[in-house]
Amino acid sequence: MKHAISTCLLLLLSFYSSSQWKTLYEGGIGTPLSLRYDCSPTFMFSPDQSSNQSIVSFNVVDNQNASVMSAYLSPFSSQCELKAGIYKYLPEMGQYTSLRIYLDLELPDSVGTIYYATAPDSTLTNPNTGANNWTDFASNISSTPIYFSNLNGNQTIFLYTLFNISPGNVTYKYLHIEADTTQMLSVSNKINAEFDVFSFGKKLSVKPPIDQTNYTIQLIDFSGNCVYQNQFAGDQELPLNYSAGFYLVVITQNNITYRKKIYLE
Repeated sequence: MKHAISTCLLLLLSFYSSSQWKTLYEGGIGTPLSLRYDCSPTFMFSPDQSSNQSIVSFNVVDNQNASVMSAYLSPFSSQCELKAGIYKYLPEMGQYTSLRIYLDLELPDSVGTIYYATAPDSTLTNPNTGANNWTDFASNISSTPIYFSNLNGNQTIFLYTLFNISPGNVTYKYLHIEADTTQMLSVSNKINAEFDVFSFGKKLSVKPPIDQTNYTIQLIDFSGNCVYQNQFAGDQELPLNYSAGFYLVVITQNNITYRKKIYLE
């Protein structure tokens, strides 16, 4: 009887979980998908002016569907910051605002910290050029579910680490990404390309289209909290005295929503 009750409870919990959380991706050890081949591996380095590519070597291999990445920095490249990781482009991910990720990996102390990030599309900007298009949302956590907000509809998960000491290895064993089906982006969240939105320092500049209809501005931090909201018409230059970091600007006009990620210094 006790066993039957326990079994029923597990089935109910399983039904509740599956009814709310939808698997978007599962790969690695114990699955049919190899993280080496199904997720895109990437090595990116940002050398100083006296460094060059010849002092960096790297490799990635498959081991029972795990992705094993190794890198070597010569002793003369101490100023060269090397990132290594995998990323997965999931267009469906862009429909959901609440997601969670399970990751199992081997990360020796000689390598560094694991970082979790999202990016808007399938292309990561190469940091060799001094810029990137991803946003970190967690670090130094493994083997536990990581919950994160996806308010601007990003479609790529990026997992990477910094190689602090050479040589080093990192093994991505298992990756599972789920979406909360009760938290979806509104179907009315279409981009109005006529809005011009950018930040400089701690100011936000907003230039609406020719349509002078009032619009509402919301500023949302990457914990999902709305820290600012107001209604305007015409061009605006707003001082925003908030902590440095990335924010999501949400502008609503005529039931159409414009979203733009900005950085406040």
